[in-house]
Amino acid sequence: MDIIITSPPYFDLKNYGSKNQIGFGQNYEMYLNDIELVFNRCLKITKDTGSLWIIVDILRKNGNLKLLPFDMAQRVQKSGWRLQDVIIWEKDKTIPYTHNGEMRNISEYILYFNKSKKFKFYRERITTIHDIKDWWQKYPERYNPNGKSPTNIWPFAIPLQGSWGKRYIKHFCPLPEKLIERIINLSSDV
Repeated sequence: MDIIITSPPYFDLKNYGSKNQIGFGQNYEMYLNDIELVFNRCLKITKDTGSLWIIVDILRKNGNLKLLPFDMAQRVQKSGWRLQDVIIWEKDKTIPYTHNGEMRNISEYILYFNKSKKFKFYRERITTIHDIKDWWQKYPERYNPNGKSPTNIWPFAIPLQGSWGKRYIKHFCPLPEKLIERIINLSSDV
């Protein structure tokens, strides 16, 4: 396998109705143990040049904030993956309200891992010459002739719930096709 793109269950937030599901009904430590096992298995079936992209967010459970992306990153690294980068997905459309003591969350984390140092990464496929600021144009030696390097903040609006796939899927945060397309372009061959 060249690439794995996933958004695993966010701990104990959703019951998928499966007898052996990961997350729902588990304590946090059991959940992280299962995540580590799953990504260890994924490592075994991935080519040496392959990569893993995990889209995951922080969460609240019983009023406590869980830093799930960072806890998950540590477990995935323990399973053998190399953490290459952390990207912020600015998702725009989110619930318009918050609870006391919270800010409105309009982002998620994308954890980018590689199996080895021989990973595929094609930055030039997503560079752009658009939106180069005037002040930056005065220093041509500082940017690639193909365009500026992408940042680690990616703005992709969430598609309407149920507007994706061959059947109606009501999901709290469906993944935008353009986000997935960018990941595929960055780390896999045509």
